[in-house]
Amino acid sequence: MSITLFIIILTILVSFTCFRNRLAFERMKFNAYEIRLHKSFYRFVSYGLLHADWMHLLVNMFVLFSFGTVVENIFRADLANSGKMVFGLLYVSSLIVSTLPSFIKHRKNYYYNAVGASGAVSAVLFASIILNSTIQWTFYQLVLCTSKIQQSKTIRRCSRTPCSSN
Repeated sequence: MSITLFIIILTILVSFTCFRNRLAFERMKFNAYEIRLHKSFYRFVSYGLLHADWMHLLVNMFVLFSFGTVVENIFRADLANSGKMVFGLLYVSSLIVSTLPSFIKHRKNYYYNAVGASGAVSAVLFASIILNSTIQWTFYQLVLCTSKIQQSKTIRRCSRTPCSSN
C-alpha cells in the first residue's frame, strides 16, 4: 500500500471518529497553550488527522491524492526502497514545521486552535511542482492549487479575527 493512501485512510478514519466524539477532537487539536503547559507534543502531528468539517477533509484528501501519488512515485523511482520513508518524513515533518510559527506566536493564548493537514498537503503539492517541473497543468490542478492558496489565506485571517461563514 502506498504511504499516500495510508495517510488518506488514517486521516478519514480519525476525522470521522472525531466528528462524532468531541472529547477526542479536543484532545487532538493543535493548541499551543496546551502543548506548552502540559507538554502534549503529540498535538504537533495529531491535529493533521482532524478536520473542521467534511468539505475541509475532502478537499485536503483530494489534493493529497492528486499530488501525493506523484511525489511518492518520484521518490520511489529515485530512492528505491527508502522512497516511501522519505515521503512519510516529508509529510510528517511538514505537519510539524507548518505549526511552529503558530506555536511560537500563540503559546500563551488558550483560545488559539488549529486542525487540518493543509500545511503538509501544501508541502506535498509544492514538492510535486518542484520535482516535476515539466508537469502539464490541467485546469483542475490549477483550481486545486489556487484553492489551497486561498484556504491558507483564510486560515491566516481566521487566526487573527473571529471567522464568519461569509
